[in-house]
Amino acid sequence: MRHNKVEFSPLHGLASLGAGGLSVSFFVWLMFLTPHPNSPVPTYETLQAAKSATDAGWISLAITMVAILAFAHYGLLIWWLHQGKQQPQQAGAIMFAGEAHIFKMVAPLVLAMSVNAGFVVALVFIPGLWNIKEWLFPFALLVFLVLFIVAFRRWRAQQVLLRTNRLSYQSKGLIELLATFAFAMITVGFSTSAAMSDTTWIHTTGIVLSLVGAAMTIWAAIRVLIDRLPSLRAHPIAATATGSLLMGVPILTVLGIAAYRVMMAGKHHFEVTIGQSTVTAILGILFLAQILIFFIATPTLKQTGGWRTLVSEQPQGASFSLICPGVGLFVLGMFFISNGLVPLGWLPESATTVAYGVLAVIQAATLALFAYLLINAMPGKHRLRQRPATNQPMASSH
Repeated sequence: MRHNKVEFSPLHGLASLGAGGLSVSFFVWLMFLTPHPNSPVPTYETLQAAKSATDAGWISLAITMVAILAFAHYGLLIWWLHQGKQQPQQAGAIMFAGEAHIFKMVAPLVLAMSVNAGFVVALVFIPGLWNIKEWLFPFALLVFLVLFIVAFRRWRAQQVLLRTNRLSYQSKGLIELLATFAFAMITVGFSTSAAMSDTTWIHTTGIVLSLVGAAMTIWAAIRVLIDRLPSLRAHPIAATATGSLLMGVPILTVLGIAAYRVMMAGKHHFEVTIGQSTVTAILGILFLAQILIFFIATPTLKQTGGWRTLVSEQPQGASFSLICPGVGLFVLGMFFISNGLVPLGWLPESATTVAYGVLAVIQAATLALFAYLLINAMPGKHRLRQRPATNQPMASSH
C-alpha cells in the first residue's frame, strides 16, 4: 500500500457536476420507460401511478438513485464553494487566476447543472409541481440568463489573456472546452422552457435564448479546436489533462437534448413540420460523433498514461473529468434509441432491450468510477494499492 496526498483544486467542482449528471441519468430511465401521457416528462403523480400499476422495484430504485445522487451533488457543491473561499488569498489567486483562469468556468457550469438537476428532483418528489410550471419557467430563464452573462464575461476575459500571450494552455489538452461545456449546459436549461411552457412569450423567449446559447457554444468550440489542435501535436499532453480530450462527449449530449427540445417546441408551438427521420438523423449523428471522440481519444489516454495517472496512481480533482463522458454517452444513447430509432420501428423489441442493457452497463461503470473517485480523489491522504513497477516512464503532470 502507498499514500497519495490530494490537494484541493478548482477541478474538484467536477465531482459535483458528475453527481448531478448521474442523478439526471437515472431520471432518464423514468422518462423513457414509464407512462406520462399528459406531460413530456414524468412527474410525482405519474410515477406513483406507474408504481401502483406494475412492478415498482426498478422504479423505486431509480427514484432512490435520483435522490441520493442529487444529495451528493448539492453537498459537493456547497463543500466546493466553501473550500474555494477558505483558501488563503495568495493560494486562491494562484488557483483561480493566471493559467488556471479557465477554471472559473467551472462555477457557471456546475451551477447550471444544479438548476437542471433541481428541476428533475422537483418533478420526482413534489406533488402538483407540473400545475405551477408556468410560474417557475420565467425564474428559471432569468437564472440561466444570469449564468450565461457570467460565463460569457469570463470567457471573453480568458480570450483577451490568450490573445495577449498572458495565458497559455500548452500541455493542457482541451481544458478550454470547460467554457464550451458551460455554455452548452446553460443552453439546455433555456430549452426546458422552450419545449415545456404553454405560455407564448415564455416558450418563444426560451427558443430564442436556446439558439443564442447554441450559437455561442458552437463558436466557443470552434475557437478551441482552431487554436488548440495544432498545439496538441507540438506539445505533448500532460497525463492529468487527458480527460479533457473526452469533454466533447457531454457537450454533444446537452446540445443534442437542447436541439431535440427546440425541434419539439417548433413542432408543437408553431406547427413547424419536422419529420421523425430528421430527429433520428440529428440524434444519430451526434451519438456517432461521441463514439468517434472515444475512438480517437482512447489511444492518447493509454499512451500518455492518462487513465493510469488519473485513476490508479494519482487520483485528483482532474480525475472527475472522466465521469461526464460516461454520463453523456449513456444519456444521448437513451435519447437516440427511444426518440430516434424506436419511433421509426428500426429496432425490434429484443434489440431495444439489448441496447438498453449495453447503456445500463455504461451507466453502472460510470457510477462505480464515481464512487471510487469519491473515496480516492478528494482532498486528503488516501491509501492506494501499490502497482507493479514498469519500465514505461509516466507522462509528466506539469
